[in-house]
Amino acid sequence: METKHDTRTLRTRKHLAQSMLKLLLQKDLENINIVDICNAAQVHRTSFYNHFNDKYELFNYLFDEIKNEIYDKAIEGHSFKSPQHMYLQTAKNLIDFVDDNKDIFIQILKNNKQELIVEVFREGLERSFKFLIKQSGLEFEIPAEIIIKYYTGAFASLALFRIISSNKYTKEEYLVFFKKFILGTN
Repeated sequence: METKHDTRTLRTRKHLAQSMLKLLLQKDLENINIVDICNAAQVHRTSFYNHFNDKYELFNYLFDEIKNEIYDKAIEGHSFKSPQHMYLQTAKNLIDFVDDNKDIFIQILKNNKQELIVEVFREGLERSFKFLIKQSGLEFEIPAEIIIKYYTGAFASLALFRIISSNKYTKEEYLVFFKKFILGTN
């Protein structure tokens, strides 16, 4: 297994992951094989095995990439005025990410388990909150690990609800709901 991460290696890994994602939009993981992935990516099986041991390793890589995107989006644009502002900015960023990728998540949910999506959001958000709390320099009355678990669970569940609820509420309504939860006004 190749371990150096030169540009070509990263490009091939990302290309294989994108091909896997396209296939996941059509069928569940158990019905995807290496030949399907290689055909979609237009690479030889040897090339696939130079980068991944099996489809499950590629699958994990793909979802690690999505977790990284969630993390990057969640920490974007923070000014750390207050803990509440930090949570609201993270909520806004999360809603933007969900809306930008909603079609992909809907298709993955149709062909795979919803627990997978929740886990991806949970892990990406947990990493985000750990970083944000550490970087904020703000004082918190509650231990960081409790804050992280609380907001991670709530935000991941609401992200899933936003995906499956067919835009029952607007982005602006979601932000009002988040604000009320965070400020304790409801």
